[in-house]
Amino acid sequence: MDIPPKDLSHHLSPMARRRQPSVIKSMYKYFLLPGMQNLAAGMPSADLFPFNTLEAEVQDAPAPSKGDGGESTSSSSRPSGSSSSTTSSHAPHRGAPTSLKSTFENLTFWKTNPSTSTTTSVAPSTSRLLVPKYPRDDSHQPPTLLPTTPSLSTALQYGTADGYPPLTTFLSNLVLTHIHHPFPLYTSPAPLLLPTCGTTDGLNKVFEMLLTPGDSLLCEEYTYLPAPSAARAVGARVFGVEMDEFGVRSDALEYMLSTWNEGERGGARKPRVLYTITVGQNPTGRVVPGWRRREVYRVCEGHDVVIVEDDPYWNLQYEVCEDVEEEEEEEEEEEDKDQHAPQQHQKKKKSFPFLHSLTQSYLTHDPSGRVIHLSTFSKTICPGARLGWIVAQPLFINRLLLATEAGTQQPSGFTQALVADLLVNKWGAEGFVGWMEYLRDVYKGKMEVMVEVLRGDDEEEEEEEEEEVEGFICVRGSREKKEKVREEGDGEMETEGHNGEYTPSTTPPPLTEMYTFTPPPAGMFIWVKILYQNHPLYHYFPSTLPERLWDYLAMKHLVLVTPGSLFRADRLLEVRAGGSGSGSSSSSMFGKSAAAAAATTGGDNMGYEGDPHFRLSFSVFETHEEVRRVTRAFVRGVTAFWGISREELEGIGEEGVSTSPEEEGGDGDGDDDFEVGGREWRAIFGC
Repeated sequence: MDIPPKDLSHHLSPMARRRQPSVIKSMYKYFLLPGMQNLAAGMPSADLFPFNTLEAEVQDAPAPSKGDGGESTSSSSRPSGSSSSTTSSHAPHRGAPTSLKSTFENLTFWKTNPSTSTTTSVAPSTSRLLVPKYPRDDSHQPPTLLPTTPSLSTALQYGTADGYPPLTTFLSNLVLTHIHHPFPLYTSPAPLLLPTCGTTDGLNKVFEMLLTPGDSLLCEEYTYLPAPSAARAVGARVFGVEMDEFGVRSDALEYMLSTWNEGERGGARKPRVLYTITVGQNPTGRVVPGWRRREVYRVCEGHDVVIVEDDPYWNLQYEVCEDVEEEEEEEEEEEDKDQHAPQQHQKKKKSFPFLHSLTQSYLTHDPSGRVIHLSTFSKTICPGARLGWIVAQPLFINRLLLATEAGTQQPSGFTQALVADLLVNKWGAEGFVGWMEYLRDVYKGKMEVMVEVLRGDDEEEEEEEEEEVEGFICVRGSREKKEKVREEGDGEMETEGHNGEYTPSTTPPPLTEMYTFTPPPAGMFIWVKILYQNHPLYHYFPSTLPERLWDYLAMKHLVLVTPGSLFRADRLLEVRAGGSGSGSSSSSMFGKSAAAAAATTGGDNMGYEGDPHFRLSFSVFETHEEVRRVTRAFVRGVTAFWGISREELEGIGEEGVSTSPEEEGGDGDGDDDFEVGGREWRAIFGC
């Protein structure tokens, strides 16, 4: 039975409604007719393209895992930074198909022991990738015919907005058939896929299609920076929805929509669009489980809200998906009752068990066609490719296609040709899925090293088993005194004199809680909350300690982290032309100068500028040792900040801080640093 999506055309902006198809592009269908003598196309001759081939040396993809508890054919060549502890115990396993086994048998990868970070094998095997000028099957094929294999004569020629056929055909099959399962829930018409020049390009086009001046966009209270910027550019207001450990709170969303008052919201209309990052949420690293997605979807359905789902970290999931466990139990029960009923879905899911192990997109809960899903190759191939895709019902895709025709037209032909040849002719679907699993294992290993250092366990000879707790508390003091502090605490630091020193006492100094965090279930970041209220000088600088700590880490310890205030959906910035004005160089990242922030908050509470979070990125470093070294520098910096004197604290952000990384244990050798303005910096920053 065909199930059509809902007619959501009332969500289209006036600009989207006014867009008309390109008359020139509409002629392209005639180019495909056999024997057509084309005098209409204003295309250059492909034989005059100065590029005869496009070549690259690429890494061979590892095989996907096996099912049924077996081991991968490339288990001896699991990716860099992984170990027995970094491979998910829940992940299903599946071997490579027979036709690919010989390709993967001899692969070796950089393998790093998490405790020693020593290299134990040679680099991964590689092979040559070559995109010819003309299709391999016919060197005289006219460039106007619909290509089925990558070639420069077609990829570098003018094309249509729906993308390069060899690439979009591969993507459509993999994304619509395997990555999102079971999918689609509406079939007449079925959802479509449109390539983009990356997620930012896609977001701009989506918001131009949906939003108008005076509209409102909802998103997580902490969110990806370009999204609010893109919405505000079209005249929309941005409002953050309260989050918990499972993402957007459905009850908070329901209350916000049910009680919306334009007068109290500065004239902003009731929101019609929700922007959300559901896996490895940037910046918090949280994952929205299936049950929460269904709750949020029901709220959006009830209030006629379109869901724009940004999903760049979909394959970087480090914990078991609860929905998968429940689904497998239901399938086993169903198989006992009727072995024939689930066969169709079984075949689709078990073709790539790694994909089946992942938390699924809102697309799999979308019978109305109100989900617009964006993804990208930025985290799976490289950001510079500027290549991504959007999946949505045809109403939205057709409007986005018209916007693409009038704008970017299509992603770079060089990028599409190279990626298409890699995926279609080199890796195939099996190789690409194996690569996704490989990346997951690599990033999980880096994440575990950063977690280990932040917990203070990195110098232990025997690694402790990871405990299932909400978060970890790190404390200042000797290693013998370090322990996990319960929520009620073990005591308070004496602050008489407010000089950052412990008051002399016959008893040892009490443990002091400095920061807390939860190991991320997905993504590339760790969201650290600094417990400023426990700082001995907190009552002197209640709203400006975050900015001063950021300056101190950057200038004294040469460590860059991202302030949590940057990610607040509803933050306000005071823009300084040319960097003039008082306050530190970090003022623009914290909204206002330290003095203005203190005045705004009354000096007794945390405002936007006093947000207690930092986002740390573990993804950029190549080795575990780099992750360990830079994270240690961060921990040393925070610990030293807890013992800083009031006089020194007052000077931070004014005259700058004298820098001597060697005094703080830094090596100054530049191995984990980069240079900006003649200075060496360590970075836990990311994008």
